[in-house]
Amino acid sequence: MKPDIFWTKGKYPGRIALVARPRGGDWLEDEAAAWADAGLDIIVSMLEPVENEEFGLDNEGEYTAANGIEFILFPVPDRGVPALDQRFLKLTEKLRDSLLAGKAIGIHCRQSIGRAPLLAAALMTMFGIEPAEAFRRLSDARGRVVPETHEQAEWVKNFADKYALAMA
Repeated sequence: MKPDIFWTKGKYPGRIALVARPRGGDWLEDEAAAWADAGLDIIVSMLEPVENEEFGLDNEGEYTAANGIEFILFPVPDRGVPALDQRFLKLTEKLRDSLLAGKAIGIHCRQSIGRAPLLAAALMTMFGIEPAEAFRRLSDARGRVVPETHEQAEWVKNFADKYALAMA
């Protein structure tokens, strides 16, 4: 089984990918193994607990760890945006450092068209990529226009203006 991984291009030693939400239940262990085979070092899930339960993904962290992949759960409401707070800034700084260390990061949400591209674009702005260009690259990789909502695009612009581009 080959997972759907949508790699992006950027100015950093590591790699960022939007990944399809894994199939849950009995398939989850195979999904995690396929991610490891594809070279992913870190998986970030932006699903909420109710979504994890709905899709049978409660053991995602366990199976990714068993395959040598670091798992980060950062829940954000579907079609929503995260709070622009210390928790989000710590996440992006950790992921930025991982990219600088050459790590491959996969990010998913329900369909990997809203919350996941928001985080990926925010990371890209930390390397001096303008938000519109980040979303263009992510849309090209994903094969459809992202992000899902105008609010998500505006949120990344705000993040870039306040934090990311100043750190690049």
